Amino acid sequence: MNLYDETYAQAQFEKIFRNHLKVESYSMSIDTMFHIRSRKKTIYDPYYQRNYVWDSRKATYFIESIILGTEIPPLIFFGAENEKEVIDGRQRYETILRFQKDEFKLVESGLSQFKSLKGKSFSTLPENVMNIFLDATLRIIEFRVVNEPILDPLLQDKVKKEIFGRYNTGITPLKKFEIDNAIFDSDELTNYLKGSLREDEALLAKISKLFFNFRGSRDENKILSEVLSFVRDIITKYKIPLCYYSEATKRDLSRHFYEQLADSSPDPEIIFQDFKDKIDITDQLRDVLESSNIEDNKLMYECFTWGLYILSNEGRFSTEVIDKFKDFFVEKCISEPDTYTMVDHGFRNQVLHRYRATLEILEKSTEANLGIYDQRNNELKQGIKKEDMIDDKLDELESLRINKPDPTRTPIESILGVLKRRKFLLRPSYQRQESINITKASGIIESVLLGINLPAIFVFKRDDAINEVIDGQQRLLTFLGFIGEGFIDENNEFQEPKLKNFKLKNMRVLKEFEGLSFSELPSNMQDKVWDFEMFVVTIDAKINPSFDPIDLFIRLNDKPYPIREHSFEMWNSWIHPEVTSSIKGFAKEIKEWFYVKKPTGKNYRDRMENEELITALAYLDYKDESAEHLKALNVYQKETRINARLKNKKDISSLLNKLILSETIKTDFEVSIKNVKTFVRNLKLLLTSEDVPNEKLSEYLSDQLDSLLVTRKRRNNQEFYILWLIISGLTYTMIKDNRDLLRIEIQKIISFFRDITEMTHEDGKATEKLLDTIIDIRSMFLCSDRKLRLTQEQKHDLLKLQQNKCAISGKDLFITDDVHADHIVPLTKGGEDVIENIQLVHSDENLKKYNNH
Repeated sequence: MNLYDETYAQAQFEKIFRNHLKVESYSMSIDTMFHIRSRKKTIYDPYYQRNYVWDSRKATYFIESIILGTEIPPLIFFGAENEKEVIDGRQRYETILRFQKDEFKLVESGLSQFKSLKGKSFSTLPENVMNIFLDATLRIIEFRVVNEPILDPLLQDKVKKEIFGRYNTGITPLKKFEIDNAIFDSDELTNYLKGSLREDEALLAKISKLFFNFRGSRDENKILSEVLSFVRDIITKYKIPLCYYSEATKRDLSRHFYEQLADSSPDPEIIFQDFKDKIDITDQLRDVLESSNIEDNKLMYECFTWGLYILSNEGRFSTEVIDKFKDFFVEKCISEPDTYTMVDHGFRNQVLHRYRATLEILEKSTEANLGIYDQRNNELKQGIKKEDMIDDKLDELESLRINKPDPTRTPIESILGVLKRRKFLLRPSYQRQESINITKASGIIESVLLGINLPAIFVFKRDDAINEVIDGQQRLLTFLGFIGEGFIDENNEFQEPKLKNFKLKNMRVLKEFEGLSFSELPSNMQDKVWDFEMFVVTIDAKINPSFDPIDLFIRLNDKPYPIREHSFEMWNSWIHPEVTSSIKGFAKEIKEWFYVKKPTGKNYRDRMENEELITALAYLDYKDESAEHLKALNVYQKETRINARLKNKKDISSLLNKLILSETIKTDFEVSIKNVKTFVRNLKLLLTSEDVPNEKLSEYLSDQLDSLLVTRKRRNNQEFYILWLIISGLTYTMIKDNRDLLRIEIQKIISFFRDITEMTHEDGKATEKLLDTIIDIRSMFLCSDRKLRLTQEQKHDLLKLQQNKCAISGKDLFITDDVHADHIVPLTKGGEDVIENIQLVHSDENLKKYNNH
């Protein structure tokens, strides 16, 4: 049967996962894995993987983690005959490969323990460090299809992509909620914050009064940079335990949590509005302090805003609690004025004193124990302070390496039994909230039922007998919730997960279990859950007195630039390979001028934004998007500008997932890709106004496009969407004949799109005007559809009038030749679609005439 028969394809796909997928777990040293013969058999960059995106800092941090002996997430391989593909772990694999080839040197910003390794390449490492690196073992989980004839390439492709998807959308540490919610990466969030702060002068004034003292004439961009640095810090500061405040690692922690927030945010507007609301409340405190004749300073407001974020994080952000917090805070400022003194305010003791005082006020306001924001375990660790430790002694490397046992395989039944009789801290402050949703939780349970290995769970056995879950919280809560069990928390109290007794949802393979709870599963499937063996790594504080759980947490979850859901990086792992090749090939052809993000520069990371733009435009074409009938675009007014965003990127994912199952949908979408290519070709024509040498053409087109978009520094997708609404569907000839006027009109529209401050109108009127203007411009340049079709008799009559000569070349022309009807006066120049305006020509001459235009 045809693979495009959806029912048959799905049945074959399920059959492989149920009966023919072998999963093997083993370890291998770096020296063995990267031996030249092993490397030749390993495909680390299959087409469905995203590009290599790690920068030097991230790569250095990863190499240091290996040297330290930190657990590295397993590499996921797909084995076939004499070769293996890296399904998950391309960034890790390629980083090791590049390091061994001396393609980068370790940079200071990525080294937290061994600063003296700065500038070292692999070949210049000290001998003992090189040996430790080469002897380090990596865990591997390898999938193979067994006892099955050679698979159809498309089916094998689908199996590999399904495994890839499972390790990138729900069972890799932290990725479960990062991919769930991520829409913007950190750069996007920063750009949004910067733009919003620049537009909101009142908010900038409040921030300046509360936290800064900008005096005299200062560079606006520098001020904005300082404010942005403050914003990044304040919106994540509450996630960092107090015992890390004023320490060298705090900056790295703040950056890590900011990147995590940016990648997990559903909308940067929400983050900004939340921040703005809290600043407004803090500004009210300023009025109270002023009316009470209390001398204020920025430390008061920093601590107060930090407290507001904790209240929000704890779900206690109510007017009543905030008012209590404000009143108690003012009382503290009156009764103990030295609490927030500026004298020696940067010293560790002073930092801890004022934040702990604020935490006491919060506890008094909420009548809750908030000690989790202060310390996770024996805070001073028997008096050892991090700043007192020798930072970098390579001769003490072995003592710094984690003394941890190999992972033990423990059945889920045993794990849940331990959770019910020992004290567990499942929600440390650095990963406090239970965030997984039912779809992702169901994906974890489906993987268990299919026998697919899950990442290891890391537990720190503290001196106070509390078992702190460093990594694996969401997996444990998923098991507890599905089976309907609870656990004993760090305060020796019984707790239950939020998703208790949830029912399976959106099953991809085991569809017969859709909507079932654990108790409704067949008994043999219940046994599979109980008996499923998890890898558990337990690190004992008695054996590792200097062990830092938050450092391990960061290293385990240091997933730089995680794959965003509903992005081309993720679509690339699902799209039909022929469609993928077409989009990526076209993006490569035009990348030097048609781009959202310029593919050059020291800090450039190819996140496939340009491929994503092409895919989005093809989607708009597929949806037959137009200014008259917006189906997939949300064009709306917001303050002084108009925004244009895709209504539902999830719908693109849904469409692309169907390409491999439906030949009709695939063919239609390929037509849409061709229409995007036509759009780009016509845009190139529109931008060209002079002869340019071929070697300078890309640079010229890029500058012209920037000019057309009236852009200052950075392009965005919204401008391309507006361009699409204006010129998609216009013919080559229409644009050629009217390009100067069309450029002027487009620049007017883009300028209006960006800034509507000159208009006074009610909400929505600017959007209406924008769309009406686009419709008017298209009407100006669109000609009527050609409807005239000549009969054979009419062709004979015209040939007789033309004396059987081609109207263009003058050569002999007969009815049996490839005859084309050509408009004497082009429709684009007002010509009518009537027989009196028709001449007959050879088809190739007509094509030459078209191309010469």
